[in-house]
Amino acid sequence: MRHAFTLLELLIILVIVSVLIVLAVVMTQRAREASRRMTCTNNLKQLALATHTFHDATKSLPKANFQPQFCKEQFYNEETGGYGNRELYGILPVLLPYISSNPYYGILKTELDKEGDAPTPWDTQWETEIGTHGFNALMKPDVFPPVTWAMTGAQLCSSDPMSEGFREGIFGRTSYHGCRGDIWVHWKSPSTRGIFISGPNKPIGFNDVPSGTSNVIMFAECAIGNNHGGRNVPVRGGTAYGMPFGADAVPMRCLERAGKNGKLTGEQNHDVLTDVRGSGLCWLSGRQVNDQFFTILPPNSPSCSSAETDWPDWALTSASSFHPGGCNVAMADGSVQYINNDIDCGDLNQTALDNLKLMTPLDTAELVKATCCRSPWGIWGALGCRRIHYALYNERPPDLMD
Repeated sequence: MRHAFTLLELLIILVIVSVLIVLAVVMTQRAREASRRMTCTNNLKQLALATHTFHDATKSLPKANFQPQFCKEQFYNEETGGYGNRELYGILPVLLPYISSNPYYGILKTELDKEGDAPTPWDTQWETEIGTHGFNALMKPDVFPPVTWAMTGAQLCSSDPMSEGFREGIFGRTSYHGCRGDIWVHWKSPSTRGIFISGPNKPIGFNDVPSGTSNVIMFAECAIGNNHGGRNVPVRGGTAYGMPFGADAVPMRCLERAGKNGKLTGEQNHDVLTDVRGSGLCWLSGRQVNDQFFTILPPNSPSCSSAETDWPDWALTSASSFHPGGCNVAMADGSVQYINNDIDCGDLNQTALDNLKLMTPLDTAELVKATCCRSPWGIWGALGCRRIHYALYNERPPDLMD
C-alpha cells in the first residue's frame, strides 16, 4: 500500500526545492553579470580602438581637456590668458567620430568654431535651442537627443545602476575615465605622468610612452555619481568632501572615509553634488571629477576632494565598478585587464612628495612635474605612469636615464 508523504519528507522536499531555486537565482545573476561585464569590457576596447584611430588621424593622443581641436589660436584671449569655455571639453567628445557618433561631433565642432563665447559642456543652450546650439534644424529631438543628454552604449557600463538610458533633463553620463597618472594634481596641472595630459601642455603621442603601451592604463571604469549629497553617500560614485588635497596629501585619509556599510563616513555637503558635479555626470566635460581618475587608491576606494569652491577640479576619483572584486581597465595597447581591489598600492600613509623625495634628488617644486621616477603607489601607481617607472627594478638602470 502506498503511503502519503510524512511531514519530515515534505519538509525535506521543500528545503531541496528552495535550495534549487536559490541556486538558480544565483546562477542567473552570475550569468547576467558575466554578460554585463563582457559588454563593459567591449566598451573599453572600443574606446581604446577609437583612441588609436584618433592617434593615427592626428598623430597625437586626446588630452584630458584643452583639446587643440577646440582651443585654436584664434580663440586665445590675451586678457584672460586662456580659451574660455573651450578648455572644458574632455576626452570623449573628440573620440566621437571614431565611435559611430559623428552627428554629435559635427554639432560640437560647428558651435565651438564660432567666434565669441562658447557654451560650457553642461550649458542648457545645448539642450533647448534649435539651430544655434545643441542640434540643428535637420536633427529632430525625437531622432537625436540634445548633445548634453546624449548617451551611447560605448560610454556606459550596464553593471552600474546609474547608467540609465536617455531621459529628458538628464545630462549624458559616462562610466569610463581617462588616466591622469599617479600624482594628485589640479585639472590644469603641468603634470604629465598620465597618458592623458591636461591643461595647456602640448599633446603627446604613443612615442611618448616609453614604459610600453602594454604597461600603461588608458581608461578605467569609474562608478557614476549618485547625484545627491548628504550622509550615507555610497563609496562607489560618491565623493568625500573637505579633505586635504594635492600631492602633499596623505591618501590614507581618503581611504579611511569608506565605512563598513559601503557608505562614506562623515558629513557630506548637501549642495555640491548636483547636476554635473559628480563622477561621470557629464560626458562632454573635461573637469577632473567628470572624466579623469588617478592610480593612487586601489579600485573601489572612496573618491575625495577639497572643501574649496573649485572642488570638481581637485577631485581624486578612484577607479571603481559594480563587478565583484575589482574593475576593468583598458591598457594603452588596446587590451583590457581586470584589476583586483587588493593590488599593491605602496605606502598610502605617506604623501607623494615625501615618497618621491626618497627616490629622486629633484626639488619639491619639480616633483609634481617629474616624468621619470618610480611611482609612490606600487604596481597600481606604476600602471598609471606613462614614463619609465622603476617599481620593477631594485635600482635605476643606467640605460634608462633621460
